[in-house]
Amino acid sequence: MEFELLLFSKKTQKDYAYYLMQILEKLNIHFKSIEDQDSINLCLDCMTISVDLEEEVGLEVIEDDFNFVADTSARIQVFSQFRDYALEILFKTINEIIKNTDYNLLLIGNGSNLILERKNNNYYTSYLDDYYYFKIPFDILGVKIEELKR
Repeated sequence: MEFELLLFSKKTQKDYAYYLMQILEKLNIHFKSIEDQDSINLCLDCMTISVDLEEEVGLEVIEDDFNFVADTSARIQVFSQFRDYALEILFKTINEIIKNTDYNLLLIGNGSNLILERKNNNYYTSYLDDYYYFKIPFDILGVKIEELKR
């Protein structure tokens, strides 16, 4: 199961990866960081978070498809046998971002499904209960989320 977490933060991709590391450390989540010249990968028991240090082309597609301007992106591969735990960590990470910043944020699933959008401190979803066979833990965020009809 794949997700992509995008921000408009004025951070570089590398800074974004380090920011995600700081959040995971604050949450006491064990992970291994693997860095090379092209990417930084945060490997957890339940998922891998990959930040491509050269991400640019994909951000233009996001703007076209979702009307969302992003300058940073992380791809998240959730291991199905640990799905619920991985989603809990992902949403706790998102919660740290929204509590501590005013960054616009977009979480998409499987490349094209809007799971969560934060734009100007308003929250939206077009999450479809019948599309996913599991519950997304929105309650972790403690915010009102408006459902978009698409």
